[in-house]
Amino acid sequence: MTYQRTRGPLVTFYPREAYTTERNVVKWGPDRDNPQKVRVAFSADRMAKAEAMGQVEIEMYTARFPWGTEGLGPGAIIVWQGSEWDCTGPAELHDTMHHSTRHMTVAVRRRPGGVRA
Repeated sequence: MTYQRTRGPLVTFYPREAYTTERNVVKWGPDRDNPQKVRVAFSADRMAKAEAMGQVEIEMYTARFPWGTEGLGPGAIIVWQGSEWDCTGPAELHDTMHHSTRHMTVAVRRRPGGVRA
């Protein structure tokens, strides 16, 4: 892996892994036995704050990962700001002309009522 100068906080990243259920169905989930420390930059994507009882809060960010991060995509989890965040889609690869600016982005969404770190 090349030297990356991604700015942003150091987060705990649980890469995704495939597992088989008791009904022989393959699913993706976080690999809780393999946490990694990764420096990730975040930019706001969309927010919707609940103003009345029963409304849903939505907090989504775009996370910028270093090039070559393994296990990034649906099923992966990031622990950031004391909360767990789900990766909501496949990673987009930004392969630029300069190796120092190559990166991967993925949308992350706060887990509602999930386990807080």
